Amino acid sequence: MRNSTERFVSALQAYLKAAFTERVSKVNAKDSEIRLADIALWQSGYSGVLSGLSHYPGCIVLVNGKTLTDPYTTEYSVVIGIGLTADDPDYLERMGRYWEDILEDSIRSDWTLGGTAIDTDVGVRFNFDCTSNVYLIQAELTCQVDIGGYVYMEGNDDEGIEEGTEGGSGDAEVFSMPEVPPTMGAVSSGEGDGLLSPLRDDHDADNEGVGIEDASVRLEVKED
Repeated sequence: MRNSTERFVSALQAYLKAAFTERVSKVNAKDSEIRLADIALWQSGYSGVLSGLSHYPGCIVLVNGKTLTDPYTTEYSVVIGIGLTADDPDYLERMGRYWEDILEDSIRSDWTLGGTAIDTDVGVRFNFDCTSNVYLIQAELTCQVDIGGYVYMEGNDDEGIEEGTEGGSGDAEVFSMPEVPPTMGAVSSGEGDGLLSPLRDDHDADNEGVGIEDASVRLEVKED
């Protein structure tokens, strides 16, 4: 049986997958030259680092803290990180700006994140960095989650979000990700030592799709 944090992360990833795929399609329809690729690798917890992912574009969802605000509500501190790479620096920066907008719009358009949370606190913080051929995007946010709500209903361990259940959209599913363009490859570990320390480490993330239970990378939080 998964714990509440794993259930929250799973629901959040399901929302982001659907939101990202929709927005990537819209970008490519409007800008035929960008050839923007959808997320090729999803990871959670401490199982990966943005500067050493095995596939790009990659997204890591990390819960780095939580507060029990009342008997029924948990406040989760969440980091959503996106890593991109390309051989052409100009193309990489252009692609990075598009993904900044995609992540921002995915959060701004639905503060419940597809019913995953009761609400997301205002003051979402974004950080960006581009070093050693890797473009890094990080959003730090706080989500208020009803631990007695749909995400944690008894009997949903394997089925996920049930259609028609309060707070659920009924369309949370895993999308098949397209192949990464030839310009986007793996980057060796340790590259990129910019400002996104919560999702960095000196080791490669070779374990694709590893869940929180297989977490192996330590968290290094940089104080403001």
